[in-house]
Amino acid sequence: MVLAARSVSALSVLGFIGLAAVLIALLSVISFLFYRKRK
Repeated sequence: MVLAARSVSALSVLGFIGLAAVLIALLSVISFLFYRKRK
């Protein structure tokens, strides 16, 4: 039971990190396009 809980928590942490990375990538791409448009 403890091992299963640990794997689930690790998966949730990995998912959270992946989600944060995707959000950061989207923000950087949007800001890059916005910067190119202003130029």
